[in-house]
Amino acid sequence: MTDIRNPLSEAPRNGTIILVHQTVPMRFLPYKPNSQQARGGTAGRWQEMNEYGGWDNCAPPIGTWEPDAQNAAARAVEEEFARLDRQSGEG
Repeated sequence: MTDIRNPLSEAPRNGTIILVHQTVPMRFLPYKPNSQQARGGTAGRWQEMNEYGGWDNCAPPIGTWEPDAQNAAARAVEEEFARLDRQSGEG
């Protein structure tokens, strides 16, 4: 079995078909509740980040996924600060 962690520099250069695994930032953006799409039963759409930092609609991803750990950690810190702010305002 071939190790999927082989660098592309070691890929065959003879016309052999290979599978390339790429990391692409993606998100599922829900439609607004009152939008025509949401009223029609479509929850949202998949988007991938473009080269300018914006988002382009795309086909649904296939394969596996993992959370963006860096952004998840930043969100957790923001939520904790918000919680502490609420607590300090209660006293």
